[in-house]
Amino acid sequence: MNANNPTNPAQETWSLERNPVAQPLVRARPITTADRPVPGITPCGFGRPVFWQAADGIVVDEAFFSDLKTVHCRRATTFGPEGERVGRIVGRGHDSRQVVKLLVHAGVIDANIHAAATVDVVAGGHDASGDWFRLKSDASFWTNRENHERFEFAVRVSETGEIRVVHPRSLPE
Repeated sequence: MNANNPTNPAQETWSLERNPVAQPLVRARPITTADRPVPGITPCGFGRPVFWQAADGIVVDEAFFSDLKTVHCRRATTFGPEGERVGRIVGRGHDSRQVVKLLVHAGVIDANIHAAATVDVVAGGHDASGDWFRLKSDASFWTNRENHERFEFAVRVSETGEIRVVHPRSLPE
């Protein structure tokens, strides 16, 4: 059971402290010896860093991903039937749950409102469109007291590797 919401059993809970990649678009390109790994991003089963600090900003290794667009998940319930495209995982063999976890921890799939959040993986499955995950975020922040903004969102990873944030009700029950 999720300690934050005992009526909603979580399959897994991820703790987020910040968004290391806070930019609207992360360009994919070859990594050079001048690039340095972005610290603080959980590797999530990838054998080497995926996000790199370059002279002109943060980039993603094109051996793993296409260009990545940051999607603000708190708006997922307003998305149309296709959702919002994040990008594409390149190549096969990566566990979709780990891909989603990596992108959430990096902040590309933006589940934080401020500095900290917990994201629960509530459900996951596979259908004709690929893998899907239903998630809930509890983003906390402080003003003169602790506040929480809670929202649901979902992520689909297609058979071709396309990654989309979608309305949570668009998924199978």
